[in-house]
Amino acid sequence: MGKRDDRVTAFLFEDAERRGMCLTTLTAAEHNLLRRHVARGRVVQPLPGLFARAGYWSGLDPRARHLHELRALSEAHPEWTFCHVSAAVAHGLAVSYRQMGRVHVATSSASHSEGSRCVARHVVDGEGPVVVGGLRVTSLERTVFDCIRSLPFREALAVADSAVARGLATRASLEGYVEAHPHVWGIRQARRVASLADGRAENGGESIARATMAELGFALPELQAEFRDPVGGNVYRVDFLWRLPDGQQVAGELDGREKYVNPSMTGGRTPVEVLTAERRRESRLTALRRQGAALLPPRGVRPPLLRAPARGLRHPEAACPTAIGTARCRIPRRFIRFTPSGTSRKRMF
Repeated sequence: MGKRDDRVTAFLFEDAERRGMCLTTLTAAEHNLLRRHVARGRVVQPLPGLFARAGYWSGLDPRARHLHELRALSEAHPEWTFCHVSAAVAHGLAVSYRQMGRVHVATSSASHSEGSRCVARHVVDGEGPVVVGGLRVTSLERTVFDCIRSLPFREALAVADSAVARGLATRASLEGYVEAHPHVWGIRQARRVASLADGRAENGGESIARATMAELGFALPELQAEFRDPVGGNVYRVDFLWRLPDGQQVAGELDGREKYVNPSMTGGRTPVEVLTAERRRESRLTALRRQGAALLPPRGVRPPLLRAPARGLRHPEAACPTAIGTARCRIPRRFIRFTPSGTSRKRMF
């Protein structure tokens, strides 16, 4: 492998990386050259015919990797329309990383194209594509509909919540689209997910936590409830809040590593500064418990108090807490593999 080949390869990769895509090969000679680089560990091949430099690829999160694959495939197959999870990624919706292992392409009922290990094909009739970020994809409504009727319930709710949170849809518009397609597979789950869609969920982890609560039969909490700091007057929000029939209130938090390291969330602060601010916030919320109210210890909330759906627990009217308790538990690992912004560990309650 000569220096000239190395210079050519570097030029090709730099061009592809500048365009945010994997490198595709045009000739057998290029393909064989890149395969030799793969054998030496310098290059990775995420999908057949797609290549990326190993160091560059390792610095991308799964969402960015999927977009690189879509852009390369779009250039190689300009007639393709991406759908389902792939279209959801292009639309910027919250998608579980574990769903990004295959590329999803729309086909018609008249087509005889078959899927493969890397490409899943879905029949999408009667609707034309839209262009998002240079990619031909199914419409936002169709994309959400396909996801919420076929993905696992928890991941489906994350997609619906993110569509509402980004202002791309409303709960009413999702419900309307679902009801306009009543005879498709998965319609029962689609109706349930659409009815629960809530844009106040700030990330996919909160959506998955709320879906888990619904599956386990817990009353659904109020989201992003606000409390005023009794010391400095600042307003703090908690991720989940249950107002119990006896007047007590239970606050739930779902936190992960991302809030301490993601520049878009740290606001220029160091991890230590973010942690200090978080500890101050927790102490001020704890102070609310001391205003003549009984303290609910971390494990003092009996599950039956939150079980089963008393209507008053879903949309509470009270404006001020009389007692706040916090409780925490671990989400099983299979529930926390959803990491829309790179969070590796999350806690709820």
